[in-house]
Amino acid sequence: MPRSAHYTLKRNIAYLFTYESIEYLPKTNNGLESEFAHLKTKLRVHSGLKLKNKIKVGDSRPTFLQL
Repeated sequence: MPRSAHYTLKRNIAYLFTYESIEYLPKTNNGLESEFAHLKTKLRVHSGLKLKNKIKVGDSRPTFLQL
């Protein structure tokens, strides 16, 4: 194992399986991936938009964080 990988694992081992101790955290990120896929499709349809307007398209849709 390369030295840098070894030190990174050694330094962050306490945080490696944090997701298992948090009850409300989903076990997979499938829901989040589907949200991003939907946004990507929406932006692909509007390919001529400027970046400022693309950001508005992304912000106009309610997300799972706005519960």
